[in-house]
Amino acid sequence: MGKEIILLAFHGQLNRLMTSGSSDLDLSTERDVRAYLENTPFKSQDVIPLSGGTANYVFRLKLVTPYLGRETLVLKHAKPYVKNYHAIALDLDRQVSRLVPGVVHL
Repeated sequence: MGKEIILLAFHGQLNRLMTSGSSDLDLSTERDVRAYLENTPFKSQDVIPLSGGTANYVFRLKLVTPYLGRETLVLKHAKPYVKNYHAIALDLDRQVSRLVPGVVHL
């Protein structure tokens, strides 16, 4: 799968879940996002793709169990190319540099 980044955003904070492809899951799909989160605090009953944007894959997660009081979170998944234009490379370090202060690394 190569290097990828997955971020969960909630109430002005981000959690960084993974920075390298260590599984066979395609985290640009609802099914595989659900499978990836299955054994985490972010296990979701619904994974809904959000519209807009062309660079990254973004999903609304409806959690099975609230996380820090939140019933929903937003997951942002970056690949080393632009989502809608795979021929255009996307520097993943750009994604990491845009993290807000107070990032929790899981």
